[in-house]
Amino acid sequence: MLARVLIHAYTSGIVSVPVSPSATSKQISFYADHSEATFLYNKQGLNRLHNAYSNPLDNKAAFIMYTSGSTGDPKGIVLQKPAIEQNARVLSDIHNFKDGHATCLPLFHCNALMMSLIGSHLAGTRLFIQHRFDAYDYFANIRKHRIRTATIVPALLEELVECNPEWPDCLEYLITAAAPLSQSLAKRFYQKYGPRIRQGYGLSEAVNFSFLMPKLSDEDFVRLYIDNYPPVGQILPGQQYRILESGEVVIGGETIMNGYLKNEEKTRETLTADGWLKTGDVGEIRDGLLVLKGRVKEIINRGGETLYPVDIEKHWESIGLRKPFAAVQIANEKLGEDIGLCIEQGGISDLSQLRKLKPYMPSAVACAPLKTTSTGKPRRREMGAKLFSVTENDIKYASLLSLAADYAADVISQIGGQPVTVDSPAGYILREAQRLVAHRAAIDGRNTNNSLVEAAPAMQLQKMLVDNINSLVQGEVAGEDIVRKEKGLWTRLMCEWPMDAYARMTADFLIANRLLEGKVLEAGAGVGNTTRLIADAINSDYIRTDCNTQILRKISVRGHCEFYDFNQPGNWRDLDTIFSVNAIHCASDKQATLCHFYQMLKHGGTLVLGEGNNKTNNAGTPWALNGLFGLFDGWWNVSGFLQREEWLQMFITAGFREWGYSQLRSGEHDLGGVLWAVK
Repeated sequence: MLARVLIHAYTSGIVSVPVSPSATSKQISFYADHSEATFLYNKQGLNRLHNAYSNPLDNKAAFIMYTSGSTGDPKGIVLQKPAIEQNARVLSDIHNFKDGHATCLPLFHCNALMMSLIGSHLAGTRLFIQHRFDAYDYFANIRKHRIRTATIVPALLEELVECNPEWPDCLEYLITAAAPLSQSLAKRFYQKYGPRIRQGYGLSEAVNFSFLMPKLSDEDFVRLYIDNYPPVGQILPGQQYRILESGEVVIGGETIMNGYLKNEEKTRETLTADGWLKTGDVGEIRDGLLVLKGRVKEIINRGGETLYPVDIEKHWESIGLRKPFAAVQIANEKLGEDIGLCIEQGGISDLSQLRKLKPYMPSAVACAPLKTTSTGKPRRREMGAKLFSVTENDIKYASLLSLAADYAADVISQIGGQPVTVDSPAGYILREAQRLVAHRAAIDGRNTNNSLVEAAPAMQLQKMLVDNINSLVQGEVAGEDIVRKEKGLWTRLMCEWPMDAYARMTADFLIANRLLEGKVLEAGAGVGNTTRLIADAINSDYIRTDCNTQILRKISVRGHCEFYDFNQPGNWRDLDTIFSVNAIHCASDKQATLCHFYQMLKHGGTLVLGEGNNKTNNAGTPWALNGLFGLFDGWWNVSGFLQREEWLQMFITAGFREWGYSQLRSGEHDLGGVLWAVK
């Protein structure tokens, strides 16, 4: 019925505004008001709207197609009848619609509306519309109605390939568009049905298709679709294209829209002064065919290096990373941008595989349902908007590592042949010193500048450790006594470089994701290295906890202080957020502690941890300050930093449904960063 109404309106000169059946009443009101529509047609029939408007369009306009509005109010694309008919006739002739055509796509999309419906109307032929996609029914109806060509999109093609219905003898090929066809899907389709698919590409702003693949032999299909990233085709008659210096594809010709309704600013941004349409897509020509590399706004500029999401995904796919996933652009203050991975289903083994691809290793990962458009395209910018990574000065960390190795050698020398109790701070410090010195050859191969780090409180404490190591070995002094010799040193150690990086990353993540607006608990708050950074964002429900409540009261912020030993279950429930920085690795049973946190969070609540890595590179080099922190109870007698993968596995075991991390990096060294999990 809808198809008949649309054709009647089209032939009668009535401008139509197709709307998704899932549109809300608010969206429909916006479309009606913005387009100045006079009538609304829905399941109840034809209804006159309360306000009758004057037509704001010229008499050539036929359709207003509204964009999804993912980056603001939807834009109304004004398409004129001559442009529509030029595009529809070209496609109808190429696909020989006179022999019958079918679509399983909704009529509020340009593909089904412009090519299938209008194209079939102009060809004077029958069109079969499958209203609810079912792979078996679709092919059965194509067979029943003797259809020669039919449309589909990759998301439905996945289902078709999985169901594997028998190919109808009347069907020459399928036409796919709307979202990119992956090599993996092309290969699986080919293995079942051969080369009987043609991919195309176009924008609603240019009516529909602008590029289309030719029919291919088996050999060419394998070469173009399977051995390489699938191209989208050649330019159609009546249209032209250029590829700008930036790599952006622009399209010209008879099918370009007039502009966006009542939006001159966006029209000027999208159409050049001489009428070329800026697609926003980056492309290149390979074998005379257009290959899309991604969106201009989605290109990742990593320190001047241009990376295309589709290329990155191709490499991830080559090592067997489980789909669906998407490469996204994330923020990095030093590099400008970095690589992020959003993946729907993954485990630690998946992340381990990524180490094989060092140039394409993501610096942030989010394991959660992907956000996509109605046509299945990943919303990369939306998914990457709140992800980030931090890259520190590699010479500075290399200098810290080198100087720490010098102090480690001094510790070993000072102890000499003295007997050292294995299960003691001195025993732990000695083992870590030996471990660090064992990596000395690799450490010494880097450029360093000790003046960058000598004044750091960590280096001041390192010197004090060397001076007092014999007293520590002999049990004459405790580790914390050494720290107390210098007033304020403990606070400076945790609040200044390099330890401040973990607090800053955690604070930035909490604020960016608005995780401080509800009922929030900080575990192991200590000297307040993170609290100080979020003080302006917390509310009166904020709970600061530690085993030492006296230290909590040294700074005054909103909320209240409470005693909490995170080795035990907490009494709180329905918390919105729990976070902790460089503390939970001191828990005697870390898995049990994470399970306690899980019980304390409400459904949808978030756990955020700032933690370092015990080993920082593929060679197993220890974190520079592992030995130094052996001065403190909870470190030497429980554990130092873990590896990120250990935390993620514990998140999964505890029952968290989503998880992720942002990386702190310095040169080749992965220093940990921020981890999060959602209940």
